[in-house]
Amino acid sequence: MATDVHEALKTLSPIEHTEFPSDPSALDAHLATSLADIHTLISSIPPPAILPKSLDLPEPPNTEIAALQKEWKPVKLSNKENQIGISVFKLSAKDGKGAWFARRSIHTNISFERFKAGLQYDFKENEGEEKSGPVRGIGRDLLVRHESSELGRGEILQLSAQFPGPSAPRDFVEGCLSSSAHPEDHSTKKSGKGIAKDRLRQFTLISKPVLNHPECDQRSGYVRGTYESVEFIREIPVTPKSLARCHSTPNVPAVETPTSPTRPRGKTVGQSGENAAEAGENCPVDWIMITRSDPGGSVPRWMVERGTPGGI
Repeated sequence: MATDVHEALKTLSPIEHTEFPSDPSALDAHLATSLADIHTLISSIPPPAILPKSLDLPEPPNTEIAALQKEWKPVKLSNKENQIGISVFKLSAKDGKGAWFARRSIHTNISFERFKAGLQYDFKENEGEEKSGPVRGIGRDLLVRHESSELGRGEILQLSAQFPGPSAPRDFVEGCLSSSAHPEDHSTKKSGKGIAKDRLRQFTLISKPVLNHPECDQRSGYVRGTYESVEFIREIPVTPKSLARCHSTPNVPAVETPTSPTRPRGKTVGQSGENAAEAGENCPVDWIMITRSDPGGSVPRWMVERGTPGGI
């Protein structure tokens, strides 16, 4: 697992189509590595500015990872751009490409299952039938490859989008990975111990550009773009005493008294067993997204970066 945020971000970097996992065993290994790096990225995002008082966010695994939160800088948005007070952050890149952006919010009136179903919807397909329709607001043109394994699933998709104004339409070839597994599940599975079923749930959705796929040649009239992203949701543990109070909180409301990002947070990430099962149906959801994109063509980078915070 990477302990540097820029090193961990490489898990979202473009890959050659030959590197995309082509069988269940390779997919499990690829997901295990990716999830470990994603765990570092998720831990590096600072707490949201608006946090219900009854909640204790899981702490980063160690002080080294906790220090990474200082690398993300808050982005100020107008009330019009950010009406419900979502926390947005920016990280300057070290690879000569565009800056990274992240958003984080806590939701207390939407169940984990509903959240997960919404994230999965774009990528679901019927047995033997390709699903049409948008993926994250971008048109899904072709399912190039699909693979499933014990830890999750992987797809290569060709997507397209038409943006306002005189700009040409864009297309994207993306490798999409999804998993409900925890980073340690691959090693646990290999040891034969079995994967624990009583933990608080989480779900990860990764998108990374796939390069030079023979079934996805550059199309006439389109400009090839790329985007790198991860969306992550997890249940936040609550104590039985605060459960009713937390469940009645409408949703990251502006009237909540913001808590300091540096306030002490309890080590509640290990809650499991009956307590986790009982609280699970009412647990708040921590929603984190990290992304950057390059629409290709002649669109200036500053214009892309100016529009990203409001877009996410």
